[in-house]
Amino acid sequence: MKESDNMNKIDIVKTYANKLVGDWFDNAPKGQGKPLKNYTSGDGDNEGFESITHKIINKSLSVYNLLDRSKVNGDYFKDDDGLHDDQRMDNHIWIDDKVVIIEENRAWIDKPFYTLKRAVVNTIMRLPHVNKHLSKDVIFLFTSLARDVTPKTESTSEYIHGYGNKIYDINLSGHPRRTNKYNYFDNGFSQKELDKYVELICGVFSKYE
Repeated sequence: MKESDNMNKIDIVKTYANKLVGDWFDNAPKGQGKPLKNYTSGDGDNEGFESITHKIINKSLSVYNLLDRSKVNGDYFKDDDGLHDDQRMDNHIWIDDKVVIIEENRAWIDKPFYTLKRAVVNTIMRLPHVNKHLSKDVIFLFTSLARDVTPKTESTSEYIHGYGNKIYDINLSGHPRRTNKYNYFDNGFSQKELDKYVELICGVFSKYE
């Protein structure tokens, strides 16, 4: 496959993602409270955050002709020996029976949530009953609508848990959590962050085409 062909496929996914995410941001409720929470979780008539990223993933798999060789789920990795806890995140993307991307979606990633999920990454990478299902190049995506994590928290998590070279943060608004005057959607999505998201997943899928 020529590099130009791959770039064209990335552009196809970017065009799709821009329309999907743009419309989702445009249709979001104003202010704070339950309507906003319901919107991000998909508890009303709209699609939620996980559904939006799931659609981008499926579009990418289709563009790279991988739908027949892939699956996307959030099922628990179970320990058949019953020695260790089951583990999961929101999206496990499988190609040829190996997990190539693991994604966690969260409207607002703060210090406690980030620290917890860094521990989960460490656990997933080290537990034999999970690790056996992972590709050697597996990556983790922490995908959010707002992010409040300091460099000190990141460096602490790296010192304790490691695997930072496999973790990528995507904040679709490009902003930290707002005050009560604003919400995640008020200033539109970050083109830079959405492009990063698409480029990451397409970069993985292009290896399996």
